[in-house]
Amino acid sequence: MQCPLCHAPIAPDATACGSCGATLLRDTPAWQLAQQRYADLVARYTSGEIDEATFQDAQAALAVSDDQGRYWLPGQDPHTPFMWDGQSWRPQPVALVAPEPSPPPAAPPPGPAYAAPPPTPAYAGPASAPPPAVLAPEEPRKSHRLRGCCLGTCLVLALLCAVGVFLSPLPQRWGLRRSPAEKAFEPEPDRAVGVALSAELEELGVDTTGLYLYMLPYQEQEGGVLYAVLDGSSGFQFSRSGDSEPILDYMALLAKSEAAQQAGAARIAVDYRDASGEQVAVLTAPTDAVLAFSRGEMTLEVFMQKVEGKMDLTSLSTGGLR
Repeated sequence: MQCPLCHAPIAPDATACGSCGATLLRDTPAWQLAQQRYADLVARYTSGEIDEATFQDAQAALAVSDDQGRYWLPGQDPHTPFMWDGQSWRPQPVALVAPEPSPPPAAPPPGPAYAAPPPTPAYAGPASAPPPAVLAPEEPRKSHRLRGCCLGTCLVLALLCAVGVFLSPLPQRWGLRRSPAEKAFEPEPDRAVGVALSAELEELGVDTTGLYLYMLPYQEQEGGVLYAVLDGSSGFQFSRSGDSEPILDYMALLAKSEAAQQAGAARIAVDYRDASGEQVAVLTAPTDAVLAFSRGEMTLEVFMQKVEGKMDLTSLSTGGLR
């Protein structure tokens, strides 16, 4: 087996590369699912559907344990996830390797024959127990208002206990209330739109390597956000387009697509990452504004006022074009 980063030979049971020092992380289906759900989570946060607190709660629910007993969390850089060191999450460079093949399941050993527990001995009392004392007859109890006060106090305490249980994490554990992490992933992204859009772009001759598309439907209204991840670390590259901005051209390409129009995409969001996996730009704008700008009906200055997000033009110009 070779290290995916430096291609140095490594032992099958090694936990790190002896040449480049990268920690080896098995690319298991559980880790792939965690990365996919993290990308969905970033898309929802970028589109403003969830706040920062909900994002952090949902990200913490994505922790995955490997065969070494270490816990991992996906992050913005797929090659530098977070590892739990016993006190905090810290970024850790990794090299993803194929998971070990699962051994065939072994037949369970026969269970031992059931043996009934020995009977509990009867209580005999002390050897020389003193005779019971003769108790004086109790006086008849007097009825007074104290009984009503005790009943009211018990009702108040029961109500306070019910409120405390509702505000605690127990209802989430019992399935009576959904956690913020569960709410962040509902509804699920419409992946059929992404598949249809990828096929449409390929028919137009567009290279879709490293392109990941998601349709995030709104929860309480029609339409949604078309979210595109342009991952340079997975092979995505822009085509040269003269003096125009490549990300804005790509937003226009997505907005004009038939799949986006049929899905009712109200906004277009683009998340571009360079060859090292570093996030360079995250931009989102209304679909009608993107279309108006692409048709020349809106100036660049007016269009940029409708765009939200961030962009590092230096990194974009030096690492994203071909």
